[in-house]
Amino acid sequence: SPPPPLRFVRLDHGQLSYYKSHEDKSPRYILTLKNCAVRDEGSKVNKRKAGSGGGGDKNEVGAHFHVFSVYQRPIKTTTT
Repeated sequence: SPPPPLRFVRLDHGQLSYYKSHEDKSPRYILTLKNCAVRDEGSKVNKRKAGSGGGGDKNEVGAHFHVFSVYQRPIKTTTT
């Protein structure tokens, strides 16, 4: 089966916005990250864009994956 299509997201002011294409003007979905922690995991080369030799344009849209993790923080409860 073919690989899944590329997707684009933007993290801005505590919201993760999902776009089907980098050319979309409006997000298709927005996830609010309230009570979440986001950890930057770095980036990886997109092998589909780099080609077999890995010599593709590093600035091309979709040339890299930016990897991050989202964790829900535990809700603190107080006892009386």
